[in-house]
Amino acid sequence: MASRVTDLTRRFNLQEGLTRADDSLPKRLFTEKLPDGNSITQEAFTQLVDDYYRLRGWDENGIPAPQPGA
Repeated sequence: MASRVTDLTRRFNLQEGLTRADDSLPKRLFTEKLPDGNSITQEAFTQLVDDYYRLRGWDENGIPAPQPGA
């Protein structure tokens, strides 16, 4: 059920104008180091978003696959 709710929420947000570009983090998180010295690159984050979309069954733009019977 949670998966279906996530997909429905995503569809609604896409309908309202959300795009892949909105699935990001503030720029400073890519340029500033955390207190422990770690940071994330834009490239690594883009790969994480790609992986998330793939695992959810969404296309490369974050659009969910059609629901069976919909």
